[in-house]
Order: sequence, then C-alpha cells, then structure tokens
Amino acid sequence: MLATIASKDRPRSAVHGDRWLVGFRFSTPQGAAGCHYYVVGEAADARDAVDIAATRATGEYECAARANAAIDGIEVHRLRWNPLGWAYLDSPPSPV
Repeated sequence: MLATIASKDRPRSAVHGDRWLVGFRFSTPQGAAGCHYYVVGEAADARDAVDIAATRATGEYECAARANAAIDGIEVHRLRWNPLGWAYLDSPPSPV
C-alpha cells in the first residue's frame, strides 16, 4: 500500500490518499497497438492527473519507448483500497 504524508500545501484529495491510474493508448508506425500507464498520486482530480501523466508521457525516454507514436486515447481510473488493503479501480466522478 502506498503511504501518503499530509500537508497543508497539498490538495484535499491527495491528502486523503487518492491515486489515479492514467493510460495512454497509441499505435506505432508498424501497426502495433500499445498502452502506457502512469500512477499519479499528487493530483487534485482526474483532469489534473491526466495533465501530470501527459507531462511524464512526453519525456524523451517515454517517446522513444513508444517509437514516437502519437497518443490516440486516454483512460483514467481512481485507485482505491478496500478495508483489507486490496487495490481496485474506480471510474472518475466526472469525464475528463
């Protein structure tokens, strides 16, 4: 389980341990389909999580890893944990 340190400077949702799973779909020039996923813990909401993940996805290493293929789809889920500590995916409350 991921630990979160509360701070007055962090958004309310981040203080309460929200994590977001953001996936970017792409197709390489050779026709192969793929998806890169990013776990974002410092976002206030789904839109913020997408922005942070997009910044990570546009890095030089990440672009090379997907053969500079353009991103053609986005998937966003909130990561949640049940009382036993098992993680599961939940959809965001509003569209991104």
